Amino acid sequence: MHYYNSRLVWLVFVLLPICSSYLNVNILRHKRQQQPDDGSSNLLSTQPTDQGDQDMPIQMCDAENSNNSFIYCSGRILAAAMAHYFPHADNNDSKTFVDKPLKYDAKEVLDKFNQQFPPQDNDTESIANIDPKLLVQFIEQNFEPENHELESCVLNEWTENPPLLELIKDDALREWAMDLNALWKILVEVHPDRYSLLYVPKCFVVPGGRFREFYYWDTYWTIKGLLVSGLHEICKNMIENFVHMVNKTVSASLLTAIVYEYYEATRDIEFIRSVLPALERELEFWDTKRGVKVEKGGQIYDLYHYRTESNVPRPESYREDTSLVEQLTKTTDKRQVWRNLASTAESGWDFSSRWLKDSSKLSSIQTTSIVPVDLNAFMCSNFNILSYLFDEIGDTIKSLQYQKRYNSFLIDFQKVFYVKNASGWYDFNLKTKEHKLDYYASIAIPLFTKCYHSIDLAQSENIFNRMEELGVFNFAGGIPTSLNNDSGQQ
Repeated sequence: MHYYNSRLVWLVFVLLPICSSYLNVNILRHKRQQQPDDGSSNLLSTQPTDQGDQDMPIQMCDAENSNNSFIYCSGRILAAAMAHYFPHADNNDSKTFVDKPLKYDAKEVLDKFNQQFPPQDNDTESIANIDPKLLVQFIEQNFEPENHELESCVLNEWTENPPLLELIKDDALREWAMDLNALWKILVEVHPDRYSLLYVPKCFVVPGGRFREFYYWDTYWTIKGLLVSGLHEICKNMIENFVHMVNKTVSASLLTAIVYEYYEATRDIEFIRSVLPALERELEFWDTKRGVKVEKGGQIYDLYHYRTESNVPRPESYREDTSLVEQLTKTTDKRQVWRNLASTAESGWDFSSRWLKDSSKLSSIQTTSIVPVDLNAFMCSNFNILSYLFDEIGDTIKSLQYQKRYNSFLIDFQKVFYVKNASGWYDFNLKTKEHKLDYYASIAIPLFTKCYHSIDLAQSENIFNRMEELGVFNFAGGIPTSLNNDSGQQ
């Protein structure tokens, strides 16, 4: 029985990052707020709004979290770039533009743009009539190439042969671990001002390639690897960056788990004492901004789901998002799709048939109607970790408070998500009041977070057997995110 459990946790949670996409939101583009009045027209909506707050555009970011929001998040320059720049650029990825650093101050660039391409009463038409060649020249004159926004950082603690890695007996695994250890020096970055990236004070690790930001899910696993490599300082720096973002009201469901991993490796009790207030603020965000009432079996349960305020095209996927809703005629329908797209990006599990009403149509996305197993399993774990950490610093009152929340949430979690005749935990749909019984890798995450009754040995064994029956352990490189081969999504 113990063999089954340890094997399952290893397969699912060490190899899962290979098989799935980034399973938590990009910290640098997470905050969703109302668009500020920056003097530029709002061109992120394709039609005038006419049906109240649901129909009002809510932007991905604003002046509260970026001095350049009218360049990178909304406004005339972004709309023009997405309409004209990419057909004439080497890279047709929408993310390319929002990753380009400014050569000059944002206000100066906006003034130059409005002078060269004056706004008109019908500004959507004026944007459409811009000469693409002139726009390309403008962008080249006022923006740096992407991938110039970061500077290399020095890892003071790095060693070529970390002692823990030397203990690996398997030659192939030890060589792989050593190669990974060598990559840390390449992946660590620090960035200055005048970019679409939000400033953070310390060094951090990025995934690489076109992903020059740090992501919650990646960071969790990255920090586990850094700790094994003995690189405690960079781990502490990355946690401090997260705390910096929480202080700006940006929150992550995995920060508590990251802090736990760091503490278990370092026993740095004073650092834990200093970051616990931020962990509580993070939890407050999830309670107030992502909490949801779930009715099931005549009972009401307090759980969590992904639900961003943003209801406009994502700047980094602007053209793709606008193209997706071309067949929709109502502004409210378009905004609902855009909100669901942004909420899916918030989940990090983007994109997957898991979120679709019709697995063949991305436009049927309904993420805000889904109460996800994995998110709630991580939240369940957070209560348990907070209880443990407060006990470690001697605050028994708060420790007991969070232990009660954990015990209560664990019971509710089982009642809402576990389906006995399907041997697993499954997402719950708020509209249909039903579970989605298709296989997704999220089925086993409660085992990892210990959000189940560990004394019920049959439950974990049944889940393993269910996955084995489905053949998910037969794939090279790890388990699949799903078994849906027809959707074109994960």
